[in-house]
Amino acid sequence: MFIAEKLGVSQPTCGEHLKALAKAGLIRGAKIKRWVFHQRDEDRIAKVKEMLSSDW
Repeated sequence: MFIAEKLGVSQPTCGEHLKALAKAGLIRGAKIKRWVFHQRDEDRIAKVKEMLSSDW
């Protein structure tokens, strides 16, 4: 797993983090054969950034 190598973490750890990001709607995964390609959801990320920067 390229992401795990890049971050210096184990594949299971990386997988758990990716699941959390997907559950939050910040990334989407598309499975092609045995590979899963992840893509950021830029609209959702922008909304979350706006929400976090505003006064609650």
